[in-house]
Amino acid sequence: MIYIIIAAIIIFIILAFLIFYYYKADNTMIEFTKKINDSYEQINSEMHKRAETVKTLIEHIMPSIIENTDLDLTVQNLKKAMDSYFIAGTRDYQIKAQNEITKHMNELIILLDKSYNTLIDNNIRSLVEEIKKSEEKITFSKNIFNSLVQNYNAYISKFLNKRVAKTFKYTPMKKLGEENEKL
Repeated sequence: MIYIIIAAIIIFIILAFLIFYYYKADNTMIEFTKKINDSYEQINSEMHKRAETVKTLIEHIMPSIIENTDLDLTVQNLKKAMDSYFIAGTRDYQIKAQNEITKHMNELIILLDKSYNTLIDNNIRSLVEEIKKSEEKITFSKNIFNSLVQNYNAYISKFLNKRVAKTFKYTPMKKLGEENEKL
């Protein structure tokens, strides 16, 4: 009889531990997800600010584009990437579009620095500087996001956490900059 009571107590303690562990792990995953989403929203906010600045810059340099086919091509590619970003339905497509925007923004800045170094007016120069600062903020925010995603993915891949993640349908997330092969 005493053995049955001891066994019941041990089983109760193990069940209590597992319930507590599931609860704690679920809350940790919720916190990770919240921080990742907040970080992504910060990137999104900076992307929108950058988009407005880019639109203004493009309006200012449009008269010069006729003379420079490289600049025209870069601006067209940038416009397509920005359109893709704003119509993207999922985070994966937004990530892919963000990478394209960053690539074309860097090309545009290089072309503007090369082509218009002495001819560039102060308004365009200030817009380019604003875009460069925005790029730095986006890069900084992406690094934070990627760090959070890496920690989250490591957390949900641990032994007991895998079970909790599967139970509550948490899945690994992708870092920004990782291309989705299925897109």
